[in-house]
Amino acid sequence: MEVGNLNNIDAGTWSGQTLMQGNDDVCVRSDFCIDLGFFKFCFPVNYGVTLQGQGAGGAFVLSNGSDEIPLRAYFNDVAGITDRVELSPGVRLTNQTGAQRNSCGADNGNFSVEIDMSDLLNVSAGNYQGIVDFEFENVMGDLFNGQIIVDITLADMVQITGTDDLGLTPGGNYIQGGDDFCVYRNGGAGYSVNVSSSNSAGAGLFTMSTGSDTVNYQVYYDDSVGAGSSGVLLTEGNQTGGFNGAGTYSPGCISQNASIYVRAQADLFQRFGNYSDVLTIEIVPE
Repeated sequence: MEVGNLNNIDAGTWSGQTLMQGNDDVCVRSDFCIDLGFFKFCFPVNYGVTLQGQGAGGAFVLSNGSDEIPLRAYFNDVAGITDRVELSPGVRLTNQTGAQRNSCGADNGNFSVEIDMSDLLNVSAGNYQGIVDFEFENVMGDLFNGQIIVDITLADMVQITGTDDLGLTPGGNYIQGGDDFCVYRNGGAGYSVNVSSSNSAGAGLFTMSTGSDTVNYQVYYDDSVGAGSSGVLLTEGNQTGGFNGAGTYSPGCISQNASIYVRAQADLFQRFGNYSDVLTIEIVPE
């Protein structure tokens, strides 16, 4: 038995893709030879493949030393991934054909891996690597052992989902409104925010306008829902840190984990009109 042309499998850099994958074509020699002294006859014979990961129970995993990512592993007895077969840890895939004889030249097999986005959402950014041990055994009992090294890089990911327009309504001495939404970053909870106003008329000021008339207003941010004025008072265009709770992904923002609240003194609105502003919320991982 012989397996050649092995290379590391690079699954690439994840920046939000639904599926990450990689593969490597290899050469497999599996033969039975009869040596007559003056001539040697070799015939290709079928073989089996067994893979074992380094996770619990031999699971296929990638690790950065603290977080683990599940991995799916496949083998094909021809080059390429068409008609490949998924392997389970420690379970032999038998009756593989198409092996070369005498020597290992052209590729006639393939290892491949896949990682789902759902398994990447709740782990930290960084470089991950996994080692998969393999064993080839042919029908003659010949063995060949080796390792596949798999790499993937996770970029810093930040997401804001579920923000809505704010319609301000009277409340006591203020015109006010708020919105709950979801903040996500991969594998971490702490973050800062930088909120800017498209109408900002001066350093650090949030401003609503209608025509040439303007009204300054306040913006509060919190890492809980419905916080209102108990949140942190922001300064326009300046980064404010110390927020938490963004480490768990909430598909579709079913569970919001942050809120923004704005208010302006009612007596500042001296002229009839539609006052508006556009707020841009920037999330910065800490």
